[in-house]
Amino acid sequence: MVELRSRQHSFSLTRAHLTKLLALRSQVRAAPATRGSGSTTAAVAAPFTSAPLATSSSVVPASTIPASNESAADLVHVFALLTRYHTLFGSGREFEGSGHQAAVPRVVLAKMRELFGACTESFASPLNCHLPYYCSAFADTDGPFGSAGSFFDAGRQVVGGCFECNPPFSEGLINNMTDRILRALHCDDDKRGSSTGHEEGSAGGPAAASAVTVELPLTFLVVLPDWSDQVGMERLKASPALRARLVLASRQHQYVSGFQHLEVPTSGRLHYSAVHATQVRLVMAVACALIR
Repeated sequence: MVELRSRQHSFSLTRAHLTKLLALRSQVRAAPATRGSGSTTAAVAAPFTSAPLATSSSVVPASTIPASNESAADLVHVFALLTRYHTLFGSGREFEGSGHQAAVPRVVLAKMRELFGACTESFASPLNCHLPYYCSAFADTDGPFGSAGSFFDAGRQVVGGCFECNPPFSEGLINNMTDRILRALHCDDDKRGSSTGHEEGSAGGPAAASAVTVELPLTFLVVLPDWSDQVGMERLKASPALRARLVLASRQHQYVSGFQHLEVPTSGRLHYSAVHATQVRLVMAVACALIR
């Protein structure tokens, strides 16, 4: 474990996670125009048009770190990131808020990428991202590590590719996610029918969308608890874009702890069995034959 300290606070994380964060910082510095890179794999076509993100100066005042001292500045970014997420989670070892960033296991993300070309995690963080692109809650602290910003950013137009969507299990967030997905697919409640996979009315316009080349139909792999009578989930269920649905029984599958950056693989707490059933929904712009 590595510990970062200020005069009032200290935060820990595994050495592997610190190495990952510093690697993400290096990628952002090497290609500042390409925000979002949860992995070091080959380049993948951007799944959305660009929108300005907060620069690093919104987190680290330029006057506080010498321009030549990149390593010190990177550690300040890491400290700011940990401060934000520990404020969100709670700082105790009881993990009271870790569910906000519980994640789909990496092996599942790899299979999603293999079968469906998944390239974007819609609700991730620099601490748990693995796909080439990721969206996250906080542009100011996460942008320096390659975050593409919020999944709900109205200034960004979704143009194609496959998005993994595993939001915090909050009804409001699930409803907002459903709105975003159905608008992108032109399957919102007022526009049922076939879709092209492009949004209308988003900033950037058709010219911006045409500047991004994508080979896959717009696809969303949605991972949610198997709740009954939840408004957003019922809207997805009724959508003509729903292609398949899989239900995983409770305690027969696992999630990765939202505090994974504090756990080494041998701790026994990195993964936990879900106490609820989980449903996985394939929502796609065009019909396709599923790979078996």
